[in-house]
Amino acid sequence: MAYMNKILITILMFFLGIQVSAHPWKPEHHIIIDTDCGIDDYRTICMLLAASDIRILGMVTSNGVLDAEKGYSKLRNLLADLHHEGILTATSDYTGSSAKNCSTALNFSWGEETTLSGKEYSAKQLVEHILCNTSDPVDYICLGSLNTVAGLYKGSSVFREKVGIMIWSSGTEMNDDNFNYSLDKEAYRFITDSTGLSLKIVAGELLDLKYSTSLIEQIHGLDNAYAKKLYTSLTDIQSPYAKVLFDECVPLYIQNEELFRTDTLSPLIHQKVIFSDRSAMEKCLIQIIKGYSGDQHQVLNKFPLDTSFYQSDVQEIMRSSIEKYGMKEWVSGVITNELHGHLGVYATIGTKMGIRAREYFGAGIDEMKVVSFAGNTPPFSCMNDGLQVSTGATLGHGLIRIASDTLKLPEAEFLYMGRTIRIALKDKYRKRIEGEIKEYRLVYGLTSDMYWELVRTAAIRYWANWNRHEIFSITEEY
Repeated sequence: MAYMNKILITILMFFLGIQVSAHPWKPEHHIIIDTDCGIDDYRTICMLLAASDIRILGMVTSNGVLDAEKGYSKLRNLLADLHHEGILTATSDYTGSSAKNCSTALNFSWGEETTLSGKEYSAKQLVEHILCNTSDPVDYICLGSLNTVAGLYKGSSVFREKVGIMIWSSGTEMNDDNFNYSLDKEAYRFITDSTGLSLKIVAGELLDLKYSTSLIEQIHGLDNAYAKKLYTSLTDIQSPYAKVLFDECVPLYIQNEELFRTDTLSPLIHQKVIFSDRSAMEKCLIQIIKGYSGDQHQVLNKFPLDTSFYQSDVQEIMRSSIEKYGMKEWVSGVITNELHGHLGVYATIGTKMGIRAREYFGAGIDEMKVVSFAGNTPPFSCMNDGLQVSTGATLGHGLIRIASDTLKLPEAEFLYMGRTIRIALKDKYRKRIEGEIKEYRLVYGLTSDMYWELVRTAAIRYWANWNRHEIFSITEEY
């Protein structure tokens, strides 16, 4: 009888159109990117980082437009600029294809020069680490030659067993005019003749798609770091190809397959050609770059952004805080302080810390485990409310625990896909909070209305003025 009830409920939910999912906010696509670091690769990576329904688990640089080492430095600079330092990166182990080191791509800056420390991965180690630490299907996105793919297939049983779809940005004619094919023709023949991999070709060049003036202006009007990066590449580069879409059709295909038609070249190879509906293409492109819009909620259709919804002192910081720190932090900050019962200093610190951890890994909500060292006693323990809201690692989900260490600190560990980082509030900020709160307590006492008014004022000031990229130290544990 119980079995029949389950069947009936499942059928009913199907006809009602109810999506059965434990995590309705979970991204649909988990990907590894293989790039040879051309200008179109740069734009494509920015789009894929921005897209709310795509999770980048790692990136490999291969020889092509640039050599793998030069490309790796540029990629690390980009990730540091965007504060995604924790996304795994590696240079290819496989050097069958030679690099062109095109001057335009070589001279274009992906971000400020950085010397990020961390564990060094080979391409094989990176791919195997990712595939062994996720239960989600992982697609491999190749923006250059198939050289690294061929090497991984030959050298990694994990790659052979677990990689799902292969998407390759390439021309459809396999000749010397097809840049990505010409880099390593043998790799293409090996993949198509000997592997059985499902290779999907996204042929962005076939309809000669270009960034129109209106599209460039729309990108300029988007207020996020990814859009700013894209706009710079579209206005600073003087090249005949500066405003042509090539690899950028890959995120369009991943997010909007309905815009494409399929021409079957063989049982395993599919030529993907974008439709000639320019307005639809531009609309989809803008939606991808917009990314998170603050409306990924379970109860609300949209998060309230009318200032009249907020208390007057919060109204004063709303616009500038969203502009400086983004919607994710704002939404988490509002929910945290409502949950906390008052505007708390350490609750706000916990919010900023959790958002910083997600940003570092490029992780989504409810994807990390958290160990808090803030204890169970205020004021430090107030941080736990902010950590739960900003990461989704709540007590109810069983993803957060309080460390038993006797020394209580505004610090936490974040565990994501087999890796752990520790984030701590820097001493100068901690001492400033302690000094202010101690003074309020000594002068007014904990039961005074004035004490709580001053705490509220301090919390709002820290919310508005303390940048999560400056107030924390981050160390990765190996």
